[in-house]
Amino acid sequence: MDKDQKEIHIELDKPETESFNEIKADDIQYNEENDEIITNSESAENIITTGKGTYKLKKPIHFDGKEIDILYFDLSAVSPLRYMGIVKEVEKKNRAQIVVPAQNMDIQIKLFSVASGIPTTILTSELFLKDFSTICILVYAFLVG
Repeated sequence: MDKDQKEIHIELDKPETESFNEIKADDIQYNEENDEIITNSESAENIITTGKGTYKLKKPIHFDGKEIDILYFDLSAVSPLRYMGIVKEVEKKNRAQIVVPAQNMDIQIKLFSVASGIPTTILTSELFLKDFSTICILVYAFLVG
């Protein structure tokens, strides 16, 4: 990101309606051998389809003076233009072209950052590894599903 650019975050509070499905770490997995996403709940299927939901963290994180144990996100609210900007930002940082952006963890976590309103630095430094990998799988499933 250039020094003149600012990272934009959407602040998502608890939704007023029950339209957000909840997912936990065990609800979604990636089978590398068969290159497939395995979902263990109807909520996970709905989230992959809609891109909107909540994620129950195994370990809470801290942001803005608050302890957070549930992340609210809406991947469908991220525009293609913003997604392309994330890809270009990661390519510039890595000084390499990314052939399949949906499979890149840097892109996945930045996209989730925009969709959840939680800065990337918080997600990458405070998330429990199982939460981090599940979120990356979730974003991948949304992008290719």
